[in-house]
Amino acid sequence: MSIDRRDLTRLLDLVDRTIDREIDCGQFLHRASGYIERISTSDDRPAGWDDVVQHLSVCSECAEELEVLRGLLAEDS
Repeated sequence: MSIDRRDLTRLLDLVDRTIDREIDCGQFLHRASGYIERISTSDDRPAGWDDVVQHLSVCSECAEELEVLRGLLAEDS
C-alpha cells in the first residue's frame, strides 16, 4: 500500500491535532444529542464542550454522523 502526498499531509494534520486526553467515538455518540441541543440555539461554540469539538475535528465519521442527526432534527422542526 502506498500513500500519496495528499494522504500523508492529511495524516500528519490529524496527528498534529491530537491531544493527550481525547474522547472516543462511543463517548462522542453518548454526548451528541446534548451537543446538538447546545449548538442549535447558538452559532457560538458552547462552553464545556471542547472535547466534543476536538473529537469532531479529527473524526470524519462522527462529524458526518453529527450532520445526519442535525438534518433529522431540522426536518422535525
